[in-house]
Amino acid sequence: MTIVAFQGEHGAFSEEAIYQHFGKNVTSLPCRAFEDIFDAVVDGRADYAAVPVENSTAGSINKSFDLLFDHDLKVHGEILLRVRYVLITLPGKAKEIKYIRAHHQSLAQCETYINRHHYTAVPWYDSAGAAKDLVANPEDGIGIVTGRIAAEHYGLEIVDEDIEDFKNNFTRFFVVGKGDAPRAERSKTSIVFAVPEQPGTLYEALAQFASRNINLTKLESRPAVTGCGNIFSISTLTAIIRTATPAMHWWVC
Repeated sequence: MTIVAFQGEHGAFSEEAIYQHFGKNVTSLPCRAFEDIFDAVVDGRADYAAVPVENSTAGSINKSFDLLFDHDLKVHGEILLRVRYVLITLPGKAKEIKYIRAHHQSLAQCETYINRHHYTAVPWYDSAGAAKDLVANPEDGIGIVTGRIAAEHYGLEIVDEDIEDFKNNFTRFFVVGKGDAPRAERSKTSIVFAVPEQPGTLYEALAQFASRNINLTKLESRPAVTGCGNIFSISTLTAIIRTATPAMHWWVC
């Protein structure tokens, strides 16, 4: 059975994304940190990793792009997950909720709902982890902001649904694995590269795409940890590259 690593505890949105892409006939492997999901693929404990790269509310997830640059892994697929938050608690305890536990980003994305009901927000290391901890150590007056899959996994009661501030809330994931992804007629291609900090080097790199009539839809810039220029990530090329050997030359620090 295919094994897919993700960051967080069982019940996380990343696990929901895995099921959306692969179906339920897959084994999900929870990992503590982003570095761990890449290591799981590299050392063979997982076939793929589900890596969040962008959220429509919070923006790009820079850590993911840094790790993509550091590892010799390829993007095999893309997942666009609609993020829907629910409020959950211990069965029969809905009227006692006073405190809301969740990751600080989840709390921020449900701030209007939390304030309207006069709840007190309590940051937690992980939203699904907050659900796991509540089941392990039951406490009255505690609610959790997370996804529906966490309620199902831990047997908690759903108090309210769709409580996020912005309904157009999506997270984009890359499915990362070893080797090249199978070719498709409408493939997307993402490239991570670096150029020296010299006049004209970025222009010369991007000009290679324009001269071949390849459309670029997004460009990210990250400072290189080595201090040698910047790392650039082109998220989507609307073209299919079929050449057996590279048609462009890259400057890599």
